[in-house]
Amino acid sequence: MAKKDGTTRYWTEDQEKFYERLLAGCESQAVRNLIMTIRDLVKYDGRTKQAKRSIAQARLRIATATDEELAELAKLEFRDSLSGQPVSSPFTMDELKQLRQSIREKGITKKEITA
Repeated sequence: MAKKDGTTRYWTEDQEKFYERLLAGCESQAVRNLIMTIRDLVKYDGRTKQAKRSIAQARLRIATATDEELAELAKLEFRDSLSGQPVSSPFTMDELKQLRQSIREKGITKKEITA
């Protein structure tokens, strides 16, 4: 169940501060985009207007990304939480370009972003 502001009942002030620190330390647009997307998925109840707005904003970030930003997103590496081994991005550059093109073709309405 969502709170009145659209956040999940599990979202806390400590989590908000944690993600603020992560975002403040971002050195690139690709990392910032990824952290913002993860934060919004965790923060908002998917059935709320706020969640739908955050999804539209994430789509807009991909739609307006340059080839360089997509390449950086495709090159991101993560550490597996169990083994500590590096894990590559689940997306290739071609897949990200196709996603960007698909979003551009479908479009994003002002209503979706400001809902």
